[in-house]
Amino acid sequence: MTTPHCPMCKGTDLNWQARHDIAQRIGSTPIRIRLPCVACRSCGERVVDGDVISRGELEVARVLAKRNVLSPESFRFVRMAIGLQSKQLAMILSVQPETVSRWEHGQRDVDPTAWSLLRMLVEDHASGRRSIDDVLREERDLPKPGASAEEIFVEGPERAA
Repeated sequence: MTTPHCPMCKGTDLNWQARHDIAQRIGSTPIRIRLPCVACRSCGERVVDGDVISRGELEVARVLAKRNVLSPESFRFVRMAIGLQSKQLAMILSVQPETVSRWEHGQRDVDPTAWSLLRMLVEDHASGRRSIDDVLREERDLPKPGASAEEIFVEGPERAA
């Protein structure tokens, strides 16, 4: 078995309980996130696992959605954090991919209904209720609007006594 070592200095004195702080802006919103990492005690290099970064981004997206932080940048960040391509989001929203691009680049105001749906998608994805693949599969399996279907019969509720 190989001894774990630092990718920079090859040192083996590693702190497996370290944290790495990342500060960035999403639009005008300052974001700070603290992620677990492995730090080299010799050179100070820090390594954050890719899955940890993805989960951290998903949590940032969840907070942006819960706080209703709407900007072109937050819309794009949330979409990307849940692993949704812009053309997939366009399909779900029944808009052209160019429309999503215009929202994300600030060339057009983000549609409030589209933002609400994206907020629901990030919450479903983050909570494990529904994956993005499930959403896409459901969307793909829907009949086309206006397509004829067999007869629909719905029985109404019982009368109140």
